[in-house]
Amino acid sequence: MRQEWFNPSNGRRYLVELFEDLLGDWVLVRCWAGANRPGNQKMAVMASQADAFHQLKSIEALRRKRGYRRVM
Repeated sequence: MRQEWFNPSNGRRYLVELFEDLLGDWVLVRCWAGANRPGNQKMAVMASQADAFHQLKSIEALRRKRGYRRVM
């Protein structure tokens, strides 16, 4: 699963990818970058699929609160 957000007021992008790896672990990858700034990323192994989806919903709520619009 992949979701991307864009903030038109400051040109920042935020991307989240959630997938199950070969060992059956759920991995959440978060990437972000600004218009004139280098990006960064974080990767975390989630305890369960339910935890992964809960974290994804939390990220989406925070992005909306900060003025981001969903791209895909």
